[in-house]
Amino acid sequence: KLFSYGTFIRLPKLINKNGEYEVLNKKIAADFDSIVKQVSANPKSNKDEYHKINYDYYLHDSIVSIKITDLYAWHLSEATTAYTVYHFDFKNNKMLSTQGMFAIYGMSQLPVLSAFAEQCTMPPDNSEPLFNTDWFNKVKWKNLNQLKFYLNTENKTVIIYPLAENGIEAEQIIQ
Repeated sequence: KLFSYGTFIRLPKLINKNGEYEVLNKKIAADFDSIVKQVSANPKSNKDEYHKINYDYYLHDSIVSIKITDLYAWHLSEATTAYTVYHFDFKNNKMLSTQGMFAIYGMSQLPVLSAFAEQCTMPPDNSEPLFNTDWFNKVKWKNLNQLKFYLNTENKTVIIYPLAENGIEAEQIIQ
């Protein structure tokens, strides 16, 4: 039996002496506080359990996008993954919403979401979406800020979405 178990947590921290850097740092700490406390309280985890929280960041001009990946696995089962995305404009020293990011990058909501819906369907008939349609309609018509996205190192738009069948999140690069 070969299985890595335990918990690995690596969270980002932006460093500056003033402004919303500290607001973002506090938000990240608060968003993951319960997990960190739980692991600290019970460091001897189950030997059939693996939990990893790690981050990547993407820098474009004065905007940094931070993607935190929360991966959880049990021995002999498929891992679950959830993502959290934060955007920060260090030139203007402020956190940005999805709508703010779309405005800064000159992106239009309907073409981006239409391209996502077209590319994220079940092969071979390309008629069943891989994503949760309730989530998609909420993002498309009610609250764009619920959309998680970032520009990757190749400057391509990556959308994070809940899968249709089980709510686990996945990523789709928009071509």
